[in-house]
Amino acid sequence: MSERYPLHALLLWAALLASSLALFCLPLSTVGRLALALSVVAVALIALYWLNTQQKRWAATTPTPLAGLASHAQLPVILVVGSQAARLFPRSAGHGSIRLNSNGIWLHVGSPALFTEAVRMVERAQGRLPFAVLLPVLPDECLDAATVTSELMQWRCTFAEFTRVSGRSLPCYLATYAHLGWSNLNDSTDVVWFGDVLTDSTVLTDSNALNDRLQAIRHRLEQCPTATKRNALGQALLDWLNETILPTLDAPAPGAPPLALQGLLIADIGTPDHRPPAIGAWPHWLNEKSGLLPTLAASASCSLPIPSFLIPLLPTRTGGLPLWRGACHAVCLAMIALCTAFAASAWSNQRLVERVTSDLATYRQTPNDPIHTKRAALHTLEQDRTELRHYLQLGTPFHLGWGLYRGVILLPVIDQAITSYRPSAPLPTTVTLDSLSLFDSGKTTLKPDVERELVKALFLIQSNRNKRVLIAGHTDRSGTASANLKLSDARARAVRDWFVAMSDLPETQFVIQGYGDSRPIASNADAAGRARNRRVEITLVPDTPAR
Repeated sequence: MSERYPLHALLLWAALLASSLALFCLPLSTVGRLALALSVVAVALIALYWLNTQQKRWAATTPTPLAGLASHAQLPVILVVGSQAARLFPRSAGHGSIRLNSNGIWLHVGSPALFTEAVRMVERAQGRLPFAVLLPVLPDECLDAATVTSELMQWRCTFAEFTRVSGRSLPCYLATYAHLGWSNLNDSTDVVWFGDVLTDSTVLTDSNALNDRLQAIRHRLEQCPTATKRNALGQALLDWLNETILPTLDAPAPGAPPLALQGLLIADIGTPDHRPPAIGAWPHWLNEKSGLLPTLAASASCSLPIPSFLIPLLPTRTGGLPLWRGACHAVCLAMIALCTAFAASAWSNQRLVERVTSDLATYRQTPNDPIHTKRAALHTLEQDRTELRHYLQLGTPFHLGWGLYRGVILLPVIDQAITSYRPSAPLPTTVTLDSLSLFDSGKTTLKPDVERELVKALFLIQSNRNKRVLIAGHTDRSGTASANLKLSDARARAVRDWFVAMSDLPETQFVIQGYGDSRPIASNADAAGRARNRRVEITLVPDTPAR
């Protein structure tokens, strides 16, 4: 069964989580929640459209063999690199061709310039990196050892640059294919492999480690007493590798650390059936060293075998199969959303507690006078109680839930504060002042020591700035009616002028009226009654807007 990384499903899952957070968990207004949720959905749709477009474009521009990587996403991919890597693939195949067997995919990468793009294609198709890199060397067919070492140095720099840019590295294996004279190569089962493969994280990065591994391979060759020819040629091949090829792997080079090998492999591909037109680098070296010339090998028409046995020995690639990694990422997204919901709930509950606590403190610190200030604080507290009772009856909203809601603790405190409210006695709307305490008999000028009486009335007026002030003067029946009317009007005007002078109240807020002796409140027959009739009344009148 083929598997691909579920990027589309993961994107939809992320959009669902984000929109759910916006609608139910974040402390926003209703309009803000809807706007944010719609924005998340819009971004997700745009991202899905872009992904589909990119995938169609990649499928249209990707060679047919590479397009098959996605349909075998469960199989590991091994990159076969180098100019001699083409011998492991059909003659008609070029860069990007693949060989597929039951346990792996072998992808041909022809040059260092194409390496990074090949890795990206594998990662895009399968959602993970290739498992390893195989560097094949054919000493019987390459005519110049310097060409081989130069190419190895290029690949070494390419691997180093890839690791530097991406921060990742791929296990590398060096496979040498040579005719050691065992038999004719009919199929891959005729190939005899020798080598030293490391199955752990250890790699060969210096000459001492390489020499130790070469000694292990020499020992394995010596354990085949019936194959004397292969043993002798194999030992000579190892000498050639140790002298010519392997030093290139750890030779000092600017910007290129030693190439870390995960294993060395040698394949005996049998005895050639005809002679080549030229002598290869290794036979030429052997002839110079010993005067012997091994059986010359020509390029066969069939593809060289691939080391399929290597796949079970490859280091485990972290991340698992694409579907498993997608499931892990989906769980991680859900955990992030859950943590975000908890954080939003904690923040919202903290704001609720701070707001209610502040309203309680304001209410308790506000004095009963002036009454409108106390009532405003009480009204705010009643709104808090209504909100908390609403949550208690209909259920705690998501943005305050998740076990962090504290409104149940705050509600009794608010109820106690509201029920303990005792409003002050209503302030009088009319103040009556004795004229004799303000004016001398028959006079309209205020006495010098009248401030105490008038200050009380001024405080009442200033506490009710939204009302008009009627100042009415009254007299007894001593004297003529016209004289009493003028006297009462002048006294009312004098009180009005004092209020304006001693405050920032405008003159237009006052209305003065002289009634003379027309509105007595007691009998004028005796001195006590006449004293009560001589008065100045200050009345607060609601200001009716003009129509």
